[in-house]
Amino acid sequence: MNFSPKFFTNLKKTLGLTLVQEVTFAIALQHSENTEIRALALEHTQKQLPELIKNYINSETSNKHQEGGLHDSLPQVLHLILSQAFHTANPYNLPVETKEKFLKHLRRDFPRELVPVVLAPFLYPADEETLQFKIELNMAVTQMVKHLFC
Repeated sequence: MNFSPKFFTNLKKTLGLTLVQEVTFAIALQHSENTEIRALALEHTQKQLPELIKNYINSETSNKHQEGGLHDSLPQVLHLILSQAFHTANPYNLPVETKEKFLKHLRRDFPRELVPVVLAPFLYPADEETLQFKIELNMAVTQMVKHLFC
């Protein structure tokens, strides 16, 4: 089966996906058994994830919350996006400055005393135990997403 390079554009239009949903869907499809879909999903995420982060940072500075944006997302979705944005291999070529701004704005939205447990290791890393928890949680969430979408 051949997939068009416009697969995600058509998917977004057909399903009426927000940018957050579109990125989440593309991240999930990176775990597809179909190599062509995996490649398209990675390419799409490489374009859209930086755009999503930029929109979030800019919406914070203008004090506007975009409907269907990261502000409205479940903590599990934010966790998935954070795990991709801060992946050690950095397949999305996110500049360090952008990552720092992203974290700064997330910390403002999720102060330490109110941060959901799945986001705490990313936003407020403390020690080696927390790092290990983050790795294990990341693997669990990734498995959950794979089972939901693939």
